[in-house]
Amino acid sequence: MRQLRPSPRPVPGHVFRLIRPGLRNRRPYMGAGSPEALARKYGFSLDRLVKLDSNENPYGPSPRVLETLTRPLPYHRYPEPDSETLRHALAEYVGASPEQIVVGAGSDEVILLTFAAFLGPGTAVIELAPTFVMYRLTAEVVGARVITVPRDPATYEVDAEKVIAALGPRVKVVVFCSPNNPTGNLESERTVRQVLETGVFVIVDEAYYEYCGHTFAPLIARYPNLGVLRTFSKWAGLAGLRVGYGVFSPEVARVIAGIKPPFNVSLAGQLAALESLADREYLMSTVRKTIAERERLFRELSRFEFLRVLPSAANFIYAELRRGSSRQVTEALARQGILVRQFDIPPPRGGIRITVGRPEENERLLEALSRLEPED
Repeated sequence: MRQLRPSPRPVPGHVFRLIRPGLRNRRPYMGAGSPEALARKYGFSLDRLVKLDSNENPYGPSPRVLETLTRPLPYHRYPEPDSETLRHALAEYVGASPEQIVVGAGSDEVILLTFAAFLGPGTAVIELAPTFVMYRLTAEVVGARVITVPRDPATYEVDAEKVIAALGPRVKVVVFCSPNNPTGNLESERTVRQVLETGVFVIVDEAYYEYCGHTFAPLIARYPNLGVLRTFSKWAGLAGLRVGYGVFSPEVARVIAGIKPPFNVSLAGQLAALESLADREYLMSTVRKTIAERERLFRELSRFEFLRVLPSAANFIYAELRRGSSRQVTEALARQGILVRQFDIPPPRGGIRITVGRPEENERLLEALSRLEPED
């Protein structure tokens, strides 16, 4: 009987070749960084750091959430595998049926699950740039090609005819973001309907829905090729607990739920989301505060001649640089303890995205900007 010789010990290069080629040199999503790391980097104590770079709710979660999570809870037990109680509460909130809702660990997971259901090698997704970078990064994970259709550089609106012209047999998904991140503008319902009429699957990411009140969810009854995504990270102040959800036709939701990992949303996350829905009056009061500050901040920022400030329907404002560069302004603000998000849109100067903070935080931002003199 012939004896098998042991294979040579695998070397790192050999193992690397086993990884899918499209993922070997993929860079991870680069978030803003933890407050602790940023405070150390710029030499500030945490209480002096003004964090306006991640579109978080500066007022935090509902007091009911904080109270609930201080109680003894059965953390040694698995949570509901399909978030059934939360899905029923969300159905009432959205105006849908529980069978239409899939809950994820943040809307990022719902994006991944939806892409996994529709996309793979040999398929393509259309992104409407500039927009949320996670659509592109998630498409890379599932092996799909990304086709970029640029928005109007003056208004950042989407041209439906250009989207339709970019469709082909490999394009399975088109992703809209309303309000769009980072530009803050709402998507046109006429444009979304035109794309839906082609039969391609359309995702509308409504992460900032509560700050604008405009939703595409009612269109799902007419267009089963539509999915709407939302999150508790923004309006409900649960960014650290990771709870998001998608609303689909029952048929699509069933497929996506079928590939979802069980127990994907923690017990703490599910309970926090339920308490948030039960305390909407409080949370919407903080949303109204943010909207009022957004309008005030828009007026004040527009006084700076080196900024072109865009109207926003979200909890952030985007400002293009007319002089200097986004990197220069971002670094100069960081040295004063003010953190904003840098973008290279439009080239070559780019712009900054500013989360609307509390009034005192916004005042510190305005004071810091008044001390800047960007140079070409």
